[in-house]
Amino acid sequence: MKTMTRILGAAAIAAASVAGAGTAGADHDGVPTVSPDHVDALILPGQSIEIEKTIGLPNLPPVLDVCLIVDLSGSYNDDLGNIKALAPGIWDALAAEVGDLQMGLASFVDFPFSPWGSAGFGDYAYRLDQQLTPAKATWVAAVNAMATRSGNDFPESQYEALYQVATGAGNDVPPPGSSLGDVAPDQQCDYREDATKVVVLTTDAAFHNAGDAGPFPYPGASAAATTTALQAAGIKVIGLKAGLAGGELDALAAATGGAVVPTSSDSSDIA
Repeated sequence: MKTMTRILGAAAIAAASVAGAGTAGADHDGVPTVSPDHVDALILPGQSIEIEKTIGLPNLPPVLDVCLIVDLSGSYNDDLGNIKALAPGIWDALAAEVGDLQMGLASFVDFPFSPWGSAGFGDYAYRLDQQLTPAKATWVAAVNAMATRSGNDFPESQYEALYQVATGAGNDVPPPGSSLGDVAPDQQCDYREDATKVVVLTTDAAFHNAGDAGPFPYPGASAAATTTALQAAGIKVIGLKAGLAGGELDALAAATGGAVVPTSSDSSDIA
């Protein structure tokens, strides 16, 4: 990158010196450099000189934080085994493309109230299973520990999961005084400020939206609130859409600068 510096004479005879930091290009520590590193010139009052400076910027490796959110409703049982088998290769493929990778893991089923989900099967609307980590073995172990539940009806709590990943706000679900169905706060993915922030959502179902009919209005996040939260956090949505998943992923990806990738019904091609 080149820039021009104009120096004006301010005294009868002035000596001007413009200091830089080394020679052209980035040095071995990756520090930006300026060339020439200094200029000495004699100028008279009212005169000026132009100095062309070349600034060398280092090639910094990309920083990538990815939180994988997995649908653990019953219909995803055939997908989960493939995700576990492919997890090490997914990590390796991403690590080969970036200089600094962290991955996290979250999951969802649905709120454990009929008809949305099942308390007896241990359904939940959202859970952070592994905070973002640079350790492949730690992340793969968390993936291998996952197990499917029920999910009862067809739509699930994808919006709630995405909202919690972005905000960590938690959700105090009715009825008052009961903890059944509550989402604990502070379960957001702790993305680094300088990272490209990505959430990858795998699902084969439609999304429940706030206010859907049930024993009380569906307590999960709305499409609008989720979209706003993701945009505010600078998180891109990559949707891995299997089975009968609908257009909700497409809308979220479009709104956040992400993408949707259709996968086979058992996610065998997820990598």
